[in-house]
This record gives sequence, C-alpha cells and structure tokens, in this order.
Amino acid sequence: MEHQKRFRRIGAAILVAGLLAAAVVYCVQPPDEENDLMGLGTPSKRDLYQMERLGGKANVVANELTTWFDSRWHGRKLATTLAVLAAAGAGVCFLFARLPHDPFAPDEGSDPTPPAPGA
Repeated sequence: MEHQKRFRRIGAAILVAGLLAAAVVYCVQPPDEENDLMGLGTPSKRDLYQMERLGGKANVVANELTTWFDSRWHGRKLATTLAVLAAAGAGVCFLFARLPHDPFAPDEGSDPTPPAPGA
C-alpha cells in the first residue's frame, strides 16, 4: 500500500513539473516561424532525387524522420514535447501504483545475501 502512495505522488510531481515547464517554455518562446514560404526549409525535388539515388527510399524517409524529430526540440514545439513526455511519465507511475505489490521490491522468499563462494 505504501508503494501505491509513493508512485502516485511521484506521478503527480512529474505531471505538475512537466506541465509547468511546458507552460514556461510556451510563454517564453516566440511563435514558430514557418520556413515553407518560397520553398525554404524543404528539400527540392532535385535534392530528394539525389538522396534517393545515393541511399534509396529509406534515405529519404530517414531524412524526413530526422528533420521532424529535430524540430520537436526547438521553440514552442518543445513545450508540446515536454507536456507529452510528462503525461507519459506520470501515466507510467500511475500504472505502477495500480500494481498489487511493489515491482522494485525484492521477492519475499528470496535471500538478499549472495551465496558463499564455492558453496
């Protein structure tokens, strides 16, 4: 029962701290600029063709994934990332709180002392 209270408190602390950090980041950062005006920030068809020639379709997809992932850690998008990570972390803690026993406690039947060498 004690572990349930502990996990609930930890989950609540993670959620509150993460949402506060997300709110601060959102308020401090200026609105994100979209560089898609005049094609800036997006690779041209020639660039995509060259990437595909050198590494195949997987290279193009990996480049798009990397670009998307890198964009999540700047500006106001960082606030969304922090809020999602805080909610996920708190959710994991709340799930652990629902378990009937402490998942990190040693088993009651196990001996905490290691066996003697040569035994």
